[in-house]
Amino acid sequence: QYAAAVKMYQNALKKGPDTDQLATGLYGIVESYYDMEQYEQAVETALVLVTLQPKRETSLIPHGYYRLGQAYAKLGRVNEARAAFEAVDRYDNYDNQSRLESRVEQELQKLSAVN
Repeated sequence: QYAAAVKMYQNALKKGPDTDQLATGLYGIVESYYDMEQYEQAVETALVLVTLQPKRETSLIPHGYYRLGQAYAKLGRVNEARAAFEAVDRYDNYDNQSRLESRVEQELQKLSAVN
């Protein structure tokens, strides 16, 4: 089911979407790769996502950094995971901000326990 979702998002992206649509599509692909435990692909896609500047879907970028951090952590790349989680703090005034910041704090605590 996740592989089909990736294919659907990739097909939608080929239609020349605006930045918000592109961010939404890429975030869906990141989520699907992460759920399929394809962490390298999740990282590669998230790295593209976080370079975007959507006008309406601004919450996707900090959420993209969060998922990037999780994927790096799954790959054992602790320093990169920490940097991705800390990047979430650069963003403000987006949907579900307090919830995401709480989740980031939990992930950073997990990383601290590893080191």
